[in-house]
Amino acid sequence: MTTAITDQEPDTSSNPDFTKSEAYYSVVNIKLGDHSLLYSGEVDCCLNGSKSQSDYVELKTNEYVNKNDKGKYDKFVRNKLFKWWVQSYLLGVPIIKAGSHDDGILKYVETYDTISELPEMFNEYNRSTKACVDFCDKFLTSVKSVIGKDDKNVYIFQRKRDAKEITYRFEEEGTTDQSEIFVHDEYKQEIAETSKKARTESVCLIL
Repeated sequence: MTTAITDQEPDTSSNPDFTKSEAYYSVVNIKLGDHSLLYSGEVDCCLNGSKSQSDYVELKTNEYVNKNDKGKYDKFVRNKLFKWWVQSYLLGVPIIKAGSHDDGILKYVETYDTISELPEMFNEYNRSTKACVDFCDKFLTSVKSVIGKDDKNVYIFQRKRDAKEITYRFEEEGTTDQSEIFVHDEYKQEIAETSKKARTESVCLIL
């Protein structure tokens, strides 16, 4: 996994007057099986103002759940905590700090290690992080086999609630709602021009 950040320095000031619209993003390039993925995600904070990915921290809050209440705590681990792990795993965030509150009052803060602690913990609750990653790998393989090298039309994949299968629909170029398109023509054109320029520069270097 390789990462880049969208700012040279994270904001380490203690000024409480912050703007919610501002965010600190990490750009991640990972290999998942035979797939190369490039995406970005928001990073909540870094330990001691560090820029190292190993010091990234995800912040969460949750209504207090008594660990002695097996039913509620099992549900919390299997559903909410597992989703927190997925989000952190995708960005390579090693630490989750979760504050539990009761009637708006913070009761305690718990720290979770996403690399070793949580995967082992999920095994006790019939949740497998490996199965989750393997599913993503198989899904991306299926997407590639369906789409191929078609970069003009739109394929919409979806899984309905409680359904076991993922379905997709195909929409020809020009017939798709623009809100469903996330790779726009302007972006594809810019990438193509950048690639062409890179190839030209490489030729010049060889000559």
